[in-house]
Amino acid sequence: MMKSGERKLIDLQIQVVLDGDVLAMPVYNQRGCLLLNKGASITQQNKERLKRHGVKKIYVAERDESIFQNAYEKQLH
Repeated sequence: MMKSGERKLIDLQIQVVLDGDVLAMPVYNQRGCLLLNKGASITQQNKERLKRHGVKKIYVAERDESIFQNAYEKQLH
């Protein structure tokens, strides 16, 4: 059972992650080195770095729909 204020985890392909998404779990490279820690906010630069390291999926916190809509609109312009 989820506690009040907790968000669900969403398993996403790296190409559909939006700027502003928040990592729900840390991301490590194949050698076990930390690339991004839990709670990090995703940026375009972070996405490119993860792609370079071969990361294909990450877990993000469930999106607040208003944040999702704002991020989506920014990426369109």
